[in-house]
Amino acid sequence: MVRLLYAAHAQGNEPICRVMDRIKTVERLYHARRSATIHDEWTRNLAKDRPELAAKLPLVVERMNASVPDCLVTNYEKLAGSIELPDPDDRHVVAAAIVGHADANLLREAITLI
Repeated sequence: MVRLLYAAHAQGNEPICRVMDRIKTVERLYHARRSATIHDEWTRNLAKDRPELAAKLPLVVERMNASVPDCLVTNYEKLAGSIELPDPDDRHVVAAAIVGHADANLLREAITLI
């Protein structure tokens, strides 16, 4: 089974999430991984773009976490500080992927292999 880390951009992309959740549910082809920072990022951005959804987002996050056992990656923060990337705001995603033993990272644009 592939362990797939959802980046914040993919989380807020409803068509990608719907398709990936359907694959996960029906086929159990991959194990979704997420971090609290990724959740914070996508919910903050979505609430800014769609303020009418803001109050519902905590429940969405709770249900997302409950739908996949062991999906929440923790203890990645220290590693993030040692990673160098062109965009330092993306370090937490790479750190969570490494600590969560992700095989790939799902972004809005594409899936990147770790």
